Amino acid sequence: MIDQMMTQAADDVMDQIRTGLALLEEERSAFLTGAYGEIAGICARKGALLDKLEPTIRMAPRNAEILALLNRLIQESRRNEQIIEAARQGLAQARRRVGAIRKAEGGAVAYAEDGTTIACAGDSITEEKSA
Repeated sequence: MIDQMMTQAADDVMDQIRTGLALLEEERSAFLTGAYGEIAGICARKGALLDKLEPTIRMAPRNAEILALLNRLIQESRRNEQIIEAARQGLAQARRRVGAIRKAEGGAVAYAEDGTTIACAGDSITEEKSA
């Protein structure tokens, strides 16, 4: 009876870890394809899975297969963390660039010999579609 419970607990943990691996792949794909609207849902599902995994893993035996899956889960999580950080940096850089463009739309400022500023109005940037 105890062996059967341990086997069931091990199977449950492995299923949950595999689900976690699939969610990490889905998350990675969403970031790499720009499907940012899917990320909140994926994160919610990851959180729910972790809530289930934590108590289940305490009951499962520590066998080589479970440990290998856990190590893979950790590696894939770190991989996604790097992708998320790169996306965050890219967005921050894009924000800075858009800010610089908007600032340039206001025109250039130069200083005269007497220290007063001379402003030159810039052109407005408009979006044009090519034929």
